[in-house]
Amino acid sequence: MGAKIRNISEITVGTSILAVENNGLRAEGASTLRVVYAATDSNPNDSDFIRPASDIKYPTELTIGGIPLSVSALYDSNFNNASPNETDVIGTYYALDIIKNTAEPDSFQGLADNVNFVLNGNRLATTKINGLNYVSIVESARTIDPAKQIYFKGMPMATNRFNELLVRDSGYTIGDLNDTLEVMIGGIPLQVGRLNFKNYLIVKVMDESTET
Repeated sequence: MGAKIRNISEITVGTSILAVENNGLRAEGASTLRVVYAATDSNPNDSDFIRPASDIKYPTELTIGGIPLSVSALYDSNFNNASPNETDVIGTYYALDIIKNTAEPDSFQGLADNVNFVLNGNRLATTKINGLNYVSIVESARTIDPAKQIYFKGMPMATNRFNELLVRDSGYTIGDLNDTLEVMIGGIPLQVGRLNFKNYLIVKVMDESTET
């Protein structure tokens, strides 16, 4: 393994920036994505919410590696200075729905032994649990208010002003799943959970100070 790469705080995806953590302990200098959770703002007057049904048919899936992953359409009335009504889409963005795996990583694996996957030219970290690869994330406690857009597969997703990606915690657990499958990203099989005919990306939350 070559020289360790340290203190990376962001990566580029097209013309957009995503915040990451990188303490140099991951294989090939992979970074761990920083996220905040949509629809959890403590101020109900300034919160995001799942877009109510209207005459616009919003996508509910983001297809990656041939697997349709569940997303939620959300709306922020301040995002892009939009005012909500039944036909506005300016303030709409999509958040990937996730399920957290709370099991412990494989004890025989060091951080440098976990594989990484490539997304838009960036190496991102996975964590191996029971021999399977899960996307690694770091949870941020910062404000979730959408500030910028990032387009992925043609769908507008949002980051806050710190460039942290907004995702949505489905609230489900591994035990709720009907089945599991794999999505191939950058040649690496990543775990997805199937529940009620929807596919949810399964992630492992890492400690930003020691485990990124």
